[in-house]
Amino acid sequence: MIEIVKTPSDRSRHDIIASLDHDRANLEESLKQADSELLEHLLDVQHLVTDCFTAFLAQKETHKRISAFGIYEIEAIHLVERACMQVLCWYYGIGTSMLRSALEALIRGAFWKGMAHKDFRDHAETIRSAPGVKLLSDKIGRLHDWFADVFKHAPYADAEMDLVSAGV
Repeated sequence: MIEIVKTPSDRSRHDIIASLDHDRANLEESLKQADSELLEHLLDVQHLVTDCFTAFLAQKETHKRISAFGIYEIEAIHLVERACMQVLCWYYGIGTSMLRSALEALIRGAFWKGMAHKDFRDHAETIRSAPGVKLLSDKIGRLHDWFADVFKHAPYADAEMDLVSAGV
């Protein structure tokens, strides 16, 4: 049956649905052929990432303190979930790229969570001695210099960031 498409937006909707149908067929074929133990292992790993980190964020005493990490962790959870789906739909390159992005998100979260706390910031010699980058004001600066400038203008921010790391 030939479908008549009336407008460009109808054509776009049609193409999107056709793409989803293709993915659905790939997913169904993967699930038919996959070893059930490997599928269970995949879901276990996915749940480990989502449940473990979500449990940390759900605890009232740690939620604010690790909130900078939490911002990136939520991004990583979604990326891991989508990566698993992409791989099951036979898009291995996209799945691998998404997993890499998820790992990068976790590393960024851990980095900024650490930078939010004075003890870590004060002992981060690599940050202090790293080559500077050009800033908006055409001067060369380092991350350590940026923190010093922020605290000069908002001295209360140092103590606040130690309590709520997302303030970084």
